[in-house]
Amino acid sequence: ASCAQFTVARAPWWGEWYEEGGLKEVLEVLGVDPSRVLRVLLARLPPGHVITPHRDGFWCVFRCHRVHVPLVTCTDERKMRFLVGRDDQNGSNKPGKARPLRHPAQCYGEGRAFELNNRRVHAVESNWSEPRIHLIVDVLDDASVPVSADGASRLGSS
Repeated sequence: ASCAQFTVARAPWWGEWYEEGGLKEVLEVLGVDPSRVLRVLLARLPPGHVITPHRDGFWCVFRCHRVHVPLVTCTDERKMRFLVGRDDQNGSNKPGKARPLRHPAQCYGEGRAFELNNRRVHAVESNWSEPRIHLIVDVLDDASVPVSADGASRLGSS
């Protein structure tokens, strides 16, 4: 499916989350124009869960930046590992090539936003007894894609 088949639109709860739920302040701190937001989600990783190495393949992966804002997390590398892939000398980006981030406490402590290149192989391993919760914001990076006054955007193939 091409990107042209999808329309980005605001859900009915957008205003409530944006105005009253603190999303407006988060986007301001991140320097994100709300009209460029494609998707906002809360991601809960259950205690002891593993997300195996993978690359995201949803339709906007090549058109957006994925920003994680950890809300509840553990920065003890023995209990929570966030892995991001690295190309090998052949230029591949295989699941077996995922490696830990270098400074996990600085990279993904509570309230410390970071961008994840979800086109790279990535994985999470939790040995923590609590759920990990992240606010995830997908931000359209292509300023040439028009966005209407109501925040809707028609993504065309370029």
